[in-house]
Amino acid sequence: MNTVLGRIYFIAAFVLAGSSVVAARFISDFLPPFTLTFLSLAFAVATVIPLYGRQTVAALGRIHRRRWLLLFLQALLGIALFRIFLTFGLRYISAAEAGIVTGAAPALTALFAFLLLRDPLTAGEIAGGFLTMTGMMVVQGFHRRRIQSRRLCRICSGACGHSLRSIVRRPLPQDAP
Repeated sequence: MNTVLGRIYFIAAFVLAGSSVVAARFISDFLPPFTLTFLSLAFAVATVIPLYGRQTVAALGRIHRRRWLLLFLQALLGIALFRIFLTFGLRYISAAEAGIVTGAAPALTALFAFLLLRDPLTAGEIAGGFLTMTGMMVVQGFHRRRIQSRRLCRICSGACGHSLRSIVRRPLPQDAP
């Protein structure tokens, strides 16, 4: 039963994550990126506090002071900047194109882990990264749309921030809330 429930949660998480790009595309026409980011994060906090407020406050009290900088960097890179760059980029490209680019985050994470943490790259990771980037260029048609590719850099910046969040997270112990 736990396996089935886990799969349901996993599928629901991906559906929500994928639909968030589409929703951000529609809303970004009406709200500036910083306002949209603030409102979405405020909504998330307002939703979580009634459900897990006491547990969250108790867990935050157990975090060592030196770990707060790492948590701040994770929040800045992986949440705030990712959303800001994403909503800026969605003003210029479609949600489908943005979804393809943000799907490159695992390849970027492997590259950043290699460059910053000296993690070895396997042949499969190198091939996966190459195929991801090649697929993005083919779908985007970089040779025909130079202006579009500059705008696409905003989405790529968001994916880089998301990947760097994963790199910053590495030093945290697994038991940290």
